[in-house]
This record gives sequence, C-alpha cells and structure tokens, in this order.
Amino acid sequence: MLCMETILKVRRLSLKQGLSQRAIAKQLQISRHTVSKYLAIETKEPPAYKRTQTHYPKLGEFIPVLKQLLTDETKLPAKQRLTARRHFERLRTEGYQGAYCAVASFIRQFKEQYQPAPHVVFIPQRFSAADAYQFDWSFETVKLNGLLVKT
Repeated sequence: MLCMETILKVRRLSLKQGLSQRAIAKQLQISRHTVSKYLAIETKEPPAYKRTQTHYPKLGEFIPVLKQLLTDETKLPAKQRLTARRHFERLRTEGYQGAYCAVASFIRQFKEQYQPAPHVVFIPQRFSAADAYQFDWSFETVKLNGLLVKT
C-alpha cells in the first residue's frame, strides 16, 4: 500500500496534468496496475482503521453498574438524566481510577445500541380552504414505548 502522499501525486498527475497511466507509473516508479487501482478510488481521505470491539480495561468491573444506571435512566425524562460527566463522577466515588473519555465513549456506544432514536409525532389534519387555522405554539408529551417524550 502506498502512502497517502503518493496516492495524491498519482491523482494529481492524472487529473491536473493529464498524464497517462503508463507515464505516471514510469515517473513514480510504481506498477501501472497500482496507478489504475488508485485512480479508481473516489475518496481523498486516508484509509482508517475501525475497531470491531472496544476494550475498557479499567472500566471492566464497573460496566455492570454503569449499564444498570443507564437502563434505569431510560425511563426518566431527558432533563432528569445524568450527563456522562456526572456518571464519571459517580464512578469515581465508587473507586474507578480510569479516564473520563472511556466512560463517555462507553455511554455513547450504549445509547447507540440500546436506545431507539426519538420519533417525530405527526398528526395529519385536513381542512377545506379557509375552514380552520392552525397554530403550533405548544409542546405535547407523548408516551412512546413506555418513555415520555416531549415534542
């Protein structure tokens, strides 16, 4: 695999200077198959490594406690839920020695997995012309999956 700088050189020589793939391969001393491979790539971002599973060595023994707190919180309204910082401080009082970012990333992943995205409430109304006026000046509270959501 080439470094990102060489890939950008290949793309620049082809797209801006109009050189052929063979000329680029000869100039940069790489295979013409490699040149065609990197010209076919659409993205300009460097390839990134994505972990399949995140490990939390210091958070390990506190994960069940944190999961229980987060599942209990799902029943509360959004304003009464604790922030990641508050969860971190609570774990600190119980003896957690790790970093805040580990707690915050665990909470973020937990919410992505176990909490559904909030639904938008829409009530269709049909009136004939000049029959009714409609004003949306209030917030309504709706119960979705046992969770009170303010819309």
